[in-house]
Amino acid sequence: MRKIGKYLLTFIILIIGFVGILLVSCSFPSSLIKENVKSSSKTLIKEGNRKFCFIVNKAQEQMFDNYSDALMINTAYSIDSKTPLYSALTAKKDYVPGVTKTIVVDMVGELNSSSKYDEHDEVSELRDTVNGESTESFEYAKYWHGYLSFLRPLLLIFDYSQIRILLAIIFSILIILITIELAKNKGKTIASLYFLSLFCVEYFYVFLNLMNSVTFLVMMISSLIFVKKHDKIKDFGLFFFIVGMCCSFFGLLDTPLLTLGGPLILYFIYKENRGEKDFRELIKFSILWLLGYSLTWATKWILTDILYHRDLISTAIGQVLFRSFDKNVNKAVAVCLNILYMAIPIILGTIIAVYYSVKYYNKRVKESSKKYRIFYIISLMPIVWYIVLANHSYNHSFFTYRLLFITMLSLLLSTYYSYGEPE
Repeated sequence: MRKIGKYLLTFIILIIGFVGILLVSCSFPSSLIKENVKSSSKTLIKEGNRKFCFIVNKAQEQMFDNYSDALMINTAYSIDSKTPLYSALTAKKDYVPGVTKTIVVDMVGELNSSSKYDEHDEVSELRDTVNGESTESFEYAKYWHGYLSFLRPLLLIFDYSQIRILLAIIFSILIILITIELAKNKGKTIASLYFLSLFCVEYFYVFLNLMNSVTFLVMMISSLIFVKKHDKIKDFGLFFFIVGMCCSFFGLLDTPLLTLGGPLILYFIYKENRGEKDFRELIKFSILWLLGYSLTWATKWILTDILYHRDLISTAIGQVLFRSFDKNVNKAVAVCLNILYMAIPIILGTIIAVYYSVKYYNKRVKESSKKYRIFYIISLMPIVWYIVLANHSYNHSFFTYRLLFITMLSLLLSTYYSYGEPE
């Protein structure tokens, strides 16, 4: 009972903190960020809803999700500081006080847009909103939109292009700090495998997309805290519970599993007596992360329903079912489509694993493989995710494939520990 009380108290404190920082960030008028939003809109109009960037290691162009970034900036600008809590919880886009005539509440399915556009055009909507030409507004209340707590303050100083540069610097610092810590405590090989796995999912390009950056920041910051403070963390279950809550609050539904898989792999790298209770700990931490993630999300629905009567609980549940059980999407195709984005690294990794299996297979390797089989189990987590959220994984495979960071790193580690770790 004492442990349940600790988790409940942590949950309440964090929810109060989440609401508090949203209120602070939504308390200043959007006129203060108008110029940077205008500048951001010009960049996005130039690039379009889908930005294509040449990926050096893949020798081909890849799409980045500008329309979600335009939506996030639009939501930040559409905040009415006269009603900060209402604005934060209902999370409208295309809202201009005194100009907007119609507000459409959140519904099941894809996010709505004005009928004046031929297609879903978030970039044009942002341009029209910042120019004061939006008469129809749309709520996106299913999510917390916790990114507003730092995006709105950033837009006081920076525009979209400058925020990208800032993110690139932060991402570089985070991976350097983590790999240095891993090299110092677990050896250069482990650090190299970690770096390589991130490189294979275009870690150094993620900063181009604000939406994906948020989830990666939660993963990398929690991972850095883990490698720096793992010996001081007394309750790892509470750690994963808090990470799940932070992921749910700050991010949208892009690649949240990274915030579980990334720190989880590090936990088993640092665990001294691997093989003992591994599977039970994997299940326990996964459940606690999921509880933190889902309860935080559900709290948003409940608060919005109580305060603003949006019937958001049924809408959000309907949306989850829509993303999971769309009959028009084949689950196997969704899985394969994501794997195709990682075809070259996975093929090379398989060749390396087979090579070592043939060359070094012996009794010691067999016993060692059993000891580290937890990594094989972890490697399957993204595949399960793709199957469960088939609609989302199919439609957004151009970024959901990055969940395969978990698979790549887990397989590399299991191969290394089985065949490369000294006796």
